[in-house]
Amino acid sequence: MLIFCLLLVAAALVALAVWAKAKRDRLFAARTEQAVQAGWTPIPVDPALEVLANRLLAPGTNTRMVAGEYAGHYFRAFDHSHSASRTSTATKQHLVAVLLNVSLPPIAVTTDSAIGRTLGVPDQELESGHFNDAFVVEAPNQRYASAVVHPQLMEWMLQHPHLQWWIDGPYLVTWGMHWWTVDGVNATLDELTTVLRLIPPFVLTDYRLS
Repeated sequence: MLIFCLLLVAAALVALAVWAKAKRDRLFAARTEQAVQAGWTPIPVDPALEVLANRLLAPGTNTRMVAGEYAGHYFRAFDHSHSASRTSTATKQHLVAVLLNVSLPPIAVTTDSAIGRTLGVPDQELESGHFNDAFVVEAPNQRYASAVVHPQLMEWMLQHPHLQWWIDGPYLVTWGMHWWTVDGVNATLDELTTVLRLIPPFVLTDYRLS
């Protein structure tokens, strides 16, 4: 009798797992269809962005990347997940990256110092006390930080305190919780392209790495 009950429980668990996978596959298929209708293309995960995601967040799994164009800029969006241990529930996140025309030194604007510890570069104090209270700017030196995060960009960032971003080589990247959605990516791209538009053109020439 006990064996029979255990077999029933095992069968129920298998059925539940199959149902959950089928439901998730349907959700991802619907999302992919919506992305294709928006003009985006599913592509293999970019190895460079995979390395960046694992540095920025935590070593994990990067999947379901799409590529597209927004306001004249090429972008990538993809899902990322990682677990603190083998038994813990995976943390579901996503990243959105806008491709720059040049490679720049690393700079991060965040609401805490976690990314700064990832970059391993010092926090820079800028001209605005309100901005310094709200954000941490991690950059190789004060001159570069001030050139990128100038007063107009600081003022805009104070009006969008939820946004955190990181420039690493040819990518301007932000991240968020949960899997990406088409609407969410569009809203994020609107903000990232605004950041890029506010970066002075001389930064792209004077500080370019390649």
